[in-house]
Amino acid sequence: MLMNYIEELQRAFNLHLERLARAKCKAHSFFGYSPGTVFVTDAPNLECKKIIHAVTMRTPGSKAKIKKIKVLIPKIVAVAENLNINSVAIPLLGCGTGGLD
Repeated sequence: MLMNYIEELQRAFNLHLERLARAKCKAHSFFGYSPGTVFVTDAPNLECKKIIHAVTMRTPGSKAKIKKIKVLIPKIVAVAENLNINSVAIPLLGCGTGGLD
């Protein structure tokens, strides 16, 4: 069940959701969001209504730091509580292109 949801999220993210996230980052400031920041977008093409994005690195492909990941988890929980979200799926933050184990 969880793997199906993760695959669904990846398909949606690769299409429209990535464009939403990039546009929100660019609109935030010249440099976008800094590592350790959390922001929210809608979730088109998904059963959920919102996506909570956790910024793990300055630019795609740069090295993520575990210190920033530890800061992100409580922020994700706080945003979810503010939005009355009942469940959150958190991927392995920083473990893809960020290079963490």
